[in-house]
Amino acid sequence: MKKAAFLLLNILFCTFVQATHNRGGSITYKHIAGLTYEVTVITYTKAISSDSLEISWGDGSLKLIPRTKIDTLLYDIKQNTYKDLHTYSSPSTYKISVENPNRIAGIKNIQNSINTPFYIESELYVPSNNDYNNSVEFSALYIAFANQGRKFTFNISAFDEDKDLLSFELISCKGSGGADINGYWLPNGVSIDSVNGEILWDSPQQTGMYNFAIKISECRNNKIVGSVTVDFQIIVFSSPSNLQFLGLSSWPTDSTGTYIQFLNPNDSIQLILTAEDSIIPDSIHLLAYGEPFMSGNNATFQTDSIWPSGIRKVFKWTPNNTHLRCSPYIITFKGNSFLTDTANTTVLEQYITLIIFVSDSSLTGCDTSCSDPPLSSNNYIEIEKAIIQIAPNPVSFHSTVRILSNKTLENFTFSLYTIWGNRVVYIPNCYGNQFVLDRYNLPPGIYFYRIESKTDLLSIGKLVVQ
Repeated sequence: MKKAAFLLLNILFCTFVQATHNRGGSITYKHIAGLTYEVTVITYTKAISSDSLEISWGDGSLKLIPRTKIDTLLYDIKQNTYKDLHTYSSPSTYKISVENPNRIAGIKNIQNSINTPFYIESELYVPSNNDYNNSVEFSALYIAFANQGRKFTFNISAFDEDKDLLSFELISCKGSGGADINGYWLPNGVSIDSVNGEILWDSPQQTGMYNFAIKISECRNNKIVGSVTVDFQIIVFSSPSNLQFLGLSSWPTDSTGTYIQFLNPNDSIQLILTAEDSIIPDSIHLLAYGEPFMSGNNATFQTDSIWPSGIRKVFKWTPNNTHLRCSPYIITFKGNSFLTDTANTTVLEQYITLIIFVSDSSLTGCDTSCSDPPLSSNNYIEIEKAIIQIAPNPVSFHSTVRILSNKTLENFTFSLYTIWGNRVVYIPNCYGNQFVLDRYNLPPGIYFYRIESKTDLLSIGKLVVQ
């Protein structure tokens, strides 16, 4: 009997040790050589996490990969990093995934979260033409802190070393086998900017932990070349804090209010940003993330002044010819405020996103639409029929729209929408495979076009007006 009791206790202890209480995570990858990739898994856990993690490489093989780093954050949160190499046998599309037994208990929008598996995945397209891809990466943490009843913005600050065009989509958090979690729900007022990845929650009504998932897709030469799904957590507190950004009225925006700047090489940008909390905090901070701050890109975000309730910094950047590219630079600014009462320390955060396009007349061939990677020759032919070329893009005065099809099109429509879905241009009864698109006095910004025949949707893509 004693032996049986000891065995039971040992099983319970082992189960406890292996319980990871996941809060969030992602899988990213880098091309090393040939068909070999280095894969990095990052997870955020409550406290206890394993020294190794099982990964499915997407080719039928599994492996326990080692943890290479662990960082302790606030509120008993740990950030775990796992890395390993894998060589694939042939070009194809692979789904790399990690599934762990449980999430942290008490997630508001996942029923019985402690018994719900945690699942993350990434899609890797291994090409046959040596056009290899490195996945998108992220500068910010996957944990954020919001205030009940106040509008909240958040951004994981994505960047891509291959300069691919990124698109962002809110999806359901995943559970066993990668299926949508049964009963998962998205709180009211949550949306995402598909161009810069900024999450808006207007506004959290109940305190607690909430989990969300974003799928980030990379587009190159009008084809999707990979994707990463990030599972992240927002913790909502109730606090008297009124942390806010000041000085934004002088920042450049498009017609939708998105902070956006168009620069030529060797043009300079200088913006002042203030974070202030009138409920004087123990400390207040202002941080910035994004490619312009990485090695060799020379952007700065320096302190101008500090006072008990606030901090002001100045962002400066002068891109050069090496920064020319079709995709925007995504820059995320984060303010956080620490408040301590007799029992707890509360962290409140706000984020703001700026996108910068660096271009000139020499920049051509930018992606204007995107489709899934070709898995067979037949699929590739079908995709080619729908490819649209718009040049120049960005548009200053007018552009030429070319529809690459093996037949002459008749009686189709062209519509242009803002990123909020408002149609601002409508051209009916179009004929032929080429026409000129005027700017129509549209303000600078990002727009989406839709080309339709009477029976088919021919293409959806992005158009930038500068």
